[in-house]
Amino acid sequence: MKPHRLGVSVDAAIVAGLLLSSGCSLLLDAPSPSSTSPCASTSDCPSSQICFSSACQDVCASALDCKGGTACMPVAGGSVCLVPPVSDPVDGEAPDDAPPPKAGQPDSASDVGVDAPGESGADAPSDVSVDAPGESGADAPGDGGGDAPGDGANEAGDSGCPAPPPTSGVVLFGGIDVTGIVGDTWLWNSAAWTRLSPDPPPPLRAEAVMAGVCNEALLFSGANVDADGNVTDLSDQWKWNGAIWTQQTPSSSPPPRENSSMAALGGTVVVFGGQGSGKPAEQDTWVWNGTIWTEPNVTQPPPARSGAVMATLGASVVLFGGDDGTGTALGDTWVWDGATWTEVIGTSSPPARYWATAATLNGRVVLFGGYDGTDEFDDTWTWDGTSWTQQRPVGSPQARDSAASATLDGHVVVFGGEDVNGVLLGDTWIWDGTNWTELSVTGPTNRLVSTMASF
Repeated sequence: MKPHRLGVSVDAAIVAGLLLSSGCSLLLDAPSPSSTSPCASTSDCPSSQICFSSACQDVCASALDCKGGTACMPVAGGSVCLVPPVSDPVDGEAPDDAPPPKAGQPDSASDVGVDAPGESGADAPSDVSVDAPGESGADAPGDGGGDAPGDGANEAGDSGCPAPPPTSGVVLFGGIDVTGIVGDTWLWNSAAWTRLSPDPPPPLRAEAVMAGVCNEALLFSGANVDADGNVTDLSDQWKWNGAIWTQQTPSSSPPPRENSSMAALGGTVVVFGGQGSGKPAEQDTWVWNGTIWTEPNVTQPPPARSGAVMATLGASVVLFGGDDGTGTALGDTWVWDGATWTEVIGTSSPPARYWATAATLNGRVVLFGGYDGTDEFDDTWTWDGTSWTQQRPVGSPQARDSAASATLDGHVVVFGGEDVNGVLLGDTWIWDGTNWTELSVTGPTNRLVSTMASF
């Protein structure tokens, strides 16, 4: 297997973030791309359009080229105009000139399932599961939302979560770049990365986990390395509210660890496994209810592991793969329903791997990449709550492990990682449910084992 990724030198002069202009909004609701005709590549489109999200989109140089002054978003091969989604008044939805509904509000009396950011409650009976920014769970009864890895935020009144704000985004923290372990905070708004300078930031770390719950993101655990190469496993936790980090100090916490798995479910956060430096992999389950951590009495947990993916789908959390603690890749699938772990047997499955990434989109968990101890993967799989299905997109990000992912504005966004040769990556890709598209954006430094969540 690859050398332990925390065996790197640390540059003590790393600064966690740059000042953000006070005139900029931290949280933006980027509209969805407009479409004209389906396409597999730009060669299928007229000269004035680019193939983006499987549809020919109008090209632009700035928002001035776009109707209504809407956004001009850079993508691979150029830039495309974005326009707000428009509902058909014939169907009882908002008229063309009406503003789009705010998160948490139905589009009409026949709610089409536009959920609150991170919603984990069921929609109206006619809900067609159009997920809100950060939503990564199906809209079935008990929907636990879910980011990558697992947003479990609820609407007001579902599980004590506050009323959702009208905007949301994706936050990325930490990881390892060429200088060593970093502690910077970045915001993704569906069109661009912005580096923030919250004060105070969490300490530098890599191999942490993060999940969105109640329209905030919870950062937990990870590891740091001193100048002599000594690894310190962490057990502290921090809350991101869209503008600042706040350290939380519960009376007790799971033991320090790195490479654990985290997802949110019904207003709670679930952590499984992980591994301390020089220690065996863990197989414990912990639940955070917003105030305290508890360790449920689980009779048949999954085998011990680290580096597994975990994401929320409906009223459950799915766990796949991981490293058994010795470098052996696992390929089993387990489901947590809030009280019990159940292994799913007898279905097709991705090959065994660890250090993959996963997020949830349109009622399916999307898994990409990973490493089996010998090779990297560039395959894409989806979990529908019952079985895995391999997807066959026209193109894919290059094979990698240790990338970060989350869900926002109808896409899964994947950032960074490392290739089979250990080369750090800094590209940004989005998955629209059918195909991958690389975005021409400037963002965080090339890195691996950062953590990312919608909020």
